[in-house]
Amino acid sequence: MLYDIYHAGMMKEDIFADIKEHHDCWGHFHTGGVPGRNEIDETQTLDYAKILKAIADTGFKGYVAQEFISQAEGCHEEPGAGDRDLRRVMGYFAVNTTS
Repeated sequence: MLYDIYHAGMMKEDIFADIKEHHDCWGHFHTGGVPGRNEIDETQTLDYAKILKAIADTGFKGYVAQEFISQAEGCHEEPGAGDRDLRRVMGYFAVNTTS
């Protein structure tokens, strides 16, 4: 089963309580910046660094899928730019989840 963090955030759900109480029900998670389903960075209202740490603290070994429409300049015209943008987002996670 999927837990969609983006939609839970849009519905003002308690994401941390959901993860703590039901993490064993989910095979993967979806992310997306709130609001707007944009890239995940410091401008979004959800603190994905803390959310991913909460997921990792459960021992979760499954998948976390990035589901957003990139706004990065040139990403829609330049081959491979979408992959580069995904690496940028994952780099943001790596830097901000190490504490």
